[in-house]
Amino acid sequence: MIANRNHTLDVTKGLGIILVVLGHNWLVLHEEGELFRIIFSFHMPLFFFLSGMFLRNAGTFKEFAVSRANSLLKPYFATLFFVAIITWLFQAFKTKALPPDFLRVTKGIFYATGSTIEWVPLWFLPHLFIVSVVAFLILRFVTSIRARMPLAIASLGAGVFILNPVDLPWSIDLLPISLSFLLTGYLCRNLVKSMPFNGSHLVLAVAAFSSLHFFYNETINLNFRHYGNFIVSTLQALLGIYICLSLSSLLTRWKFVSICIAYIGSGSLFILLFHSFFQGKIFNLVTKITGMQLLAALTGLIGGLVLPLLFWNLAQRNHRLHMIFLPYQPIQKVR
Repeated sequence: MIANRNHTLDVTKGLGIILVVLGHNWLVLHEEGELFRIIFSFHMPLFFFLSGMFLRNAGTFKEFAVSRANSLLKPYFATLFFVAIITWLFQAFKTKALPPDFLRVTKGIFYATGSTIEWVPLWFLPHLFIVSVVAFLILRFVTSIRARMPLAIASLGAGVFILNPVDLPWSIDLLPISLSFLLTGYLCRNLVKSMPFNGSHLVLAVAAFSSLHFFYNETINLNFRHYGNFIVSTLQALLGIYICLSLSSLLTRWKFVSICIAYIGSGSLFILLFHSFFQGKIFNLVTKITGMQLLAALTGLIGGLVLPLLFWNLAQRNHRLHMIFLPYQPIQKVR
């Protein structure tokens, strides 16, 4: 049961990262219509919820912080500084002069919000590091299970109340909101692992989720500091999470499909890092060649998933790429 449930969670992570790539696709962004509101109403809460389920409250604080920095901060800084240096060299070669904005770009990378970095989706990584570290400390000091859930609820309410358009470094102004969903995932981990698939519950959840979107024009966009109506948006987020978990459990009945989606989930870090670049380049190229934006968007969606996975596969086999992008561990030689 546990092994099957872990596979279900991997499938859920895969569905989540597919939604992230789709959410940054022309199909969703060019009008920011209902599909945009549906995806954004739960896909970021879903990732914080899953992060809570995978959170290991073991070892020392130093060990935990170093581990999270290794897996989240290292690829964040490596990717953005590489992009900044390449961009700076290209501009210098093109203009035959030293571009003046490298210091500004560097400051933006360390400030680490969606409005200060070149590749916007990467704001999630340093923020997740902060949230994970704070959650670890809370779980160590707040040991009563009865106190943890009220704390998560209060954190969400406080986070929505103080939400404003001024983003703080590493998006710490979003900390109460993201912390609430992460703690909820941690507290619900045993319940989710033992939860059987229930078709009638899934139908009811889809009906409730659809009704909320039909009657209310609410969504969540944490990068733009928008949460929407507290009750409606929170219900949509929780229902969306439940629907994804249920669909993942259902998909495990089709072995090939579930393995493919779980593999996408396993490479979610690289997809998050590089999907925007590959998807955008492919969309522009196919649009230029064919003039068909729909075809370009679909091609970009596939490329935004497949190409980062290929790069992830390469990084697992290349020592230098492994050291830059992946957590440090001994590499087994491929025969």
